[in-house]
Amino acid sequence: MYSELLAQLSHYLIRFQALWLHSPFYHGDVPWRGEFPQLYHALLALDEHEYIALDDCPDKLYEFLQQFIPDFQDWNTMPMCSQLSEENALNKFLAVDVPGRKWQQMQAFIVGMQGLPGAEIKRVVDWCAGKSHLGRAAAHQRGWALRAIERNPELCQQGQLLAERFVPQSEFRCCDVLIAPPTFEAGERVIALHACGDLHRTLLRQWLASASQQLVLAPCCYHQWFNGEFQPLSQLAQQHNLHLDRTQVRLAVQEMVTSPPRIRKQVMQLKAWRLGFDELQRELRGVDEYLPTPSLPNSAVNWGAEGVLLNLAGQKGLTIPPDMDLQCYVERGEARFAKVKRLELAAHGFRRAIELWLVLDLVNFLQEGGCEVQLQQFCAREISPRNLQILATRQ
Repeated sequence: MYSELLAQLSHYLIRFQALWLHSPFYHGDVPWRGEFPQLYHALLALDEHEYIALDDCPDKLYEFLQQFIPDFQDWNTMPMCSQLSEENALNKFLAVDVPGRKWQQMQAFIVGMQGLPGAEIKRVVDWCAGKSHLGRAAAHQRGWALRAIERNPELCQQGQLLAERFVPQSEFRCCDVLIAPPTFEAGERVIALHACGDLHRTLLRQWLASASQQLVLAPCCYHQWFNGEFQPLSQLAQQHNLHLDRTQVRLAVQEMVTSPPRIRKQVMQLKAWRLGFDELQRELRGVDEYLPTPSLPNSAVNWGAEGVLLNLAGQKGLTIPPDMDLQCYVERGEARFAKVKRLELAAHGFRRAIELWLVLDLVNFLQEGGCEVQLQQFCAREISPRNLQILATRQ
């Protein structure tokens, strides 16, 4: 099933790659303008309320794109696992020190793995655990021991204190899993909620080489690997390689549905000002191409538009003449962003498809390693858009 799905999805993404491969943020325009002129003009004609409605709701965006893209598909088709109820709710006292949305994600993640057999399991291993809120709750629910793996000594110490009340047999191992990954033993269920990039890829390799019988993973931030082009893990994905770079992989996780409105506003404002700097740097350098710039904290909005332009120019070693009118570049950047963000909706319609391709690579890697694998959604998008959960078992 999953191998066929990966092959189908690969053909689909390659067929429509012009719509998602190149971002108008960097390139100014889109390569699909001639092939989909009606879509191009329909996106630019959106008013602000219409834009927000499509950007906030994938279902509405899919319906919109289906009007202009032949054979456009909604790939948000993985089954939803059993939902939280009074019977499977966690002890509320476990929520101490846990942010509200994280608590919702944890509960849904634990409910999602309740169908796994537990007779042979004696201990939960929480990968990249932080304070091991997840591991503590999962171990307490089943009466198992806990082994938490975390590289921050302070978090290990705090987590140990929190765990002692609920999980008598608990240990925290402080290590950097990318440098010295630990091994897993028979009788251990390894779990990881929102392990990013190389952290979840390293986990899969280590788990397949271990004696552990069960793995439950919700991957996140697929773009956080070391260098170069994205390298699929499974042989099947290598055969259907999309040759993604970091920007294209990051597209899968660009949703801001769980971000507070203030943060979303700051992010959008900084993007507009970055395009203002892009307009400026092209003239200063005499080179008509995008110049990558370092990331800025959201608090950079407090510098003001001209402050951001001056900061980015300084970081790139560009000298701005003292009498130059920066406000005109700010205005050009904001006008350009109004166009860019609308055109980006075409690529946003493929975010879930790209994420599913990345997750199916992990699924097929586990299947090629001899595992039985189930893929499901463990929570609603509003709780977390990174809601795909992989359950792997073996004898």
